[in-house]
Amino acid sequence: MEVLCRLSYSSAPTMIATVTQPADQRATMDGVRRALLAAVLALVTACGHHDSSAQPSTVVVFHTSQLTARTARLPIAETDAQKAKGLMGVTHLAPDAGMVFLWTQPTTARFWMKDTLIPLSIAFIDAGDRVVDLRDMRPCRSDSCNQYGARAPYTIAIEMNLGWFENHGVQRGDRVELRNG
Repeated sequence: MEVLCRLSYSSAPTMIATVTQPADQRATMDGVRRALLAAVLALVTACGHHDSSAQPSTVVVFHTSQLTARTARLPIAETDAQKAKGLMGVTHLAPDAGMVFLWTQPTTARFWMKDTLIPLSIAFIDAGDRVVDLRDMRPCRSDSCNQYGARAPYTIAIEMNLGWFENHGVQRGDRVELRNG
């Protein structure tokens, strides 16, 4: 499907009817054109959907004083649009699933849970790959949601199921690494 989605619209077959065709041929061609048009519309609709497998992902490893905790492969939000959407609309996360948010420079941006349906915990990681803060966040459906920030600037934020960091012994000061596998 991915290769088909990269076709330009101009490469779609041109559908032309000629008036000089006999009536039975025109009826057959009309049926073929309708079927071809339905196939093109289905392709265009499918191509409009976001393919999450194309989004970069990483495994996060937390080195705590007691153990090493590893997440599942997490999608990375790098663009403003990806960061704004985050985990909005998600109704369930697997036990070790979540999302990583990356900035190229330290930030103090705040998170909110507008239209996020499940409770989450968030870890804020500084440029030295250390956890600088942890917060629990509750779902919010109103326009006046709580905002969650870190005690210090950070370059990475990681959202997981509520309680994940506590359950895995992750604390401020722990070292974090992002891995490809």
